[in-house]
Amino acid sequence: PIEKQISRRLPGSAKGKVFITHDFDAPLPEDVLGEFER
Repeated sequence: PIEKQISRRLPGSAKGKVFITHDFDAPLPEDVLGEFER
């Protein structure tokens, strides 16, 4: 079988492609939390 070549990841190659808001770790609203408990 032919093995797939794995390319090396370059640090910083996703710079500017990912955006995380300042409140990404804020508590979820109660209605959203309730959906997890259904």
